[in-house]
Amino acid sequence: MDSLKITILLSVVYSCSSLSVKLIHPIKNGTEVAVLIAPGAGIAGSAYNPLAVALQNESPMKLWVVLLDDFLVGAVNPPQLIQVVSMAKSSLMQAGFKSDEIYLAGHSLGGAMTAMYGFNGSGLKGAILFAAYLTNGNHLKDFPVPVLTISGDLDGLTRVTRIASSFEDLESFMKQDATAVYKTPVIVMSGVNHADFASGTMPSNVKDHDLKSELNQTEAQNTISKYTSAFLLCNMKNVEPTVVEYAKKVLVLAYNTTKALVTPLIEMKAMDENSQSSSNWTKIGQKMVINAVDNDEKNFATLEFYQPSADIQSEEAKIDTYTTVSLPFDPIDANPGPKSPEQLQAKMKTQESVSSKTHKTEYLKAATCKDINEAAFKYAMTKSSKEAISRFQKSGRKITFLNDTQTSSGPQWLAGNLNLKYSSSGMVVQSVVLKTNLDVILPSFAGQYYCKLLSPFRAMEFIYLDCMVPYY
Repeated sequence: MDSLKITILLSVVYSCSSLSVKLIHPIKNGTEVAVLIAPGAGIAGSAYNPLAVALQNESPMKLWVVLLDDFLVGAVNPPQLIQVVSMAKSSLMQAGFKSDEIYLAGHSLGGAMTAMYGFNGSGLKGAILFAAYLTNGNHLKDFPVPVLTISGDLDGLTRVTRIASSFEDLESFMKQDATAVYKTPVIVMSGVNHADFASGTMPSNVKDHDLKSELNQTEAQNTISKYTSAFLLCNMKNVEPTVVEYAKKVLVLAYNTTKALVTPLIEMKAMDENSQSSSNWTKIGQKMVINAVDNDEKNFATLEFYQPSADIQSEEAKIDTYTTVSLPFDPIDANPGPKSPEQLQAKMKTQESVSSKTHKTEYLKAATCKDINEAAFKYAMTKSSKEAISRFQKSGRKITFLNDTQTSSGPQWLAGNLNLKYSSSGMVVQSVVLKTNLDVILPSFAGQYYCKLLSPFRAMEFIYLDCMVPYY
């Protein structure tokens, strides 16, 4: 009974809202196509007028643009999107539009709603996700129409660290269908931020999270338009073959540029999130603690039930370590915050547990959790792009590593978290450690070395993005 009342109430509210559309007539002749643009949350539809002009200037087609506006509380929602798309189609037909080539584009929240609309059998010819993406569990290969995912590497809300996952999805699809690079391209533009898709004053959520663009509005929107136009040309009917071939070259170049940009992020992410469920960084950490040990790392969600073990044979040791990768809580895949692990809960063996059972007499100084965290940052720096390093250095922000916080029991260590504090001066990192002696009562707990570690991917995300996030 209650759910029925709520549904009726929402329907009434949506119906009462005065949706509007603004039709921008084409400036060229040629193959006819229409692009409808749904705005981001708190952004007026009119804010996309400069982008519409840029699209029409870039496109060789007879391109109509329709700006969708006046959503309830300034936020695109599924019921109203259905209504306003219908309104837009009617306005196009009344104005003389004779094609069925209609593409729905959306920015930010509007892009998320565009993806939902497209998945639900919309009658569209394609979808364009401006600073948006298909959320977890939804794959490009399953999208019923061509879809463009496009954003900037300085987007503080639709992070490049998230779009990297969409690019992985594209590469997986391309193994089945090489034409996916044209049908479902994923493009990251250098120097572009979240606000560059629109114009005017941005809402507080964008101001609080977005990074500073390196391009002016005209440069950014011309870049967006170039790739959007190429996507349309590659997926429309009745386009001159020579024009299509040029558009394909544009998208292939965009693919190669994006691949070079996101590959360091993808590789760093794979250190702790991979099909083997193995934390390669914990393996490196264990080697730093023991010194040149061959170890086999396993990843378990129920970390409290497992203790690392050492199989000592002569001067060699095989170590089984255990790690829980703690990812940010983001059940609907929409959080604008970091995408990298909040911490690695790593269980390793002490140097003493190995040295006491081998004939080897020389060991390097055993690393602390702090040492391993510092190494994670240095490793991330060596793998970051020159551009990312340059931006990081210009930001003036630093990563500071504090001495480890000591604990005296397993429950106390489990209850603690890696201390990560962000501010206008940088990021502070402090680990939580538990180290047991060899003479403890329970033999299985002897010689354990537990650390809450900084993920190299989190360090890289700071270098690429969080060193530039606004802090007030």
